[in-house]
Amino acid sequence: MDHQAVLRKIHRMAWQILEHHIDHPALVVAGIRGSGAVVARMLASELRPISDKEVLDAEITLDKQQPDLNAVDLNIDL
Repeated sequence: MDHQAVLRKIHRMAWQILEHHIDHPALVVAGIRGSGAVVARMLASELRPISDKEVLDAEITLDKQQPDLNAVDLNIDL
């Protein structure tokens, strides 16, 4: 998928998130550290201009090899 196709997908995903969570006063978009966090930031950046809701982006840190044995951290307080 080229860069423009990725941007189109992110844009469409942002609209879908907004449509499915229309009744919520705020949105938190979280991604696992690395690529997931990058996608979360991109989605949050797409959501902010199209929504009047508070939009937060967060990064989840966990041990991908043993997620059930180690702590999972979120870089924001909810």
